[in-house]
Amino acid sequence: MPDSQQPAFVSRDAGRGKVTYIDLDVGLERHRFHLTFNGACAVETAAGGVGLIEVYRKVATGTEPLTVLKAIVTEGFRGGGVEKPGPLVDGVFRDRPLAEIVALAEAILGAAIVGVDADTGQPEGPTE
Repeated sequence: MPDSQQPAFVSRDAGRGKVTYIDLDVGLERHRFHLTFNGACAVETAAGGVGLIEVYRKVATGTEPLTVLKAIVTEGFRGGGVEKPGPLVDGVFRDRPLAEIVALAEAILGAAIVGVDADTGQPEGPTE
């Protein structure tokens, strides 16, 4: 395929490419966070109907209310396989400083929006 026809985002030739979930330590345990389609819709609804990229911008700039941060974390746990995330979410919001909660919400949204490298678990942008 000529360079002019290359897609803006391409998977790496080696490894497993990108995934839209992220595994993170919360407290003493490691959890998978995955914002599924239904979870993303729930977050958008909690944020007043704006899209995920706008939600991400507001989280990153500190202008998104705690109720939306809670929806992001809740849906991330749920998508990661936790059937009843309420107690875990309550623990995060009770025991963690706000800056950590914001970083967690950013990581969950970032995985959903741009993906993370499946081999390293690190965010990965477009390749050239």
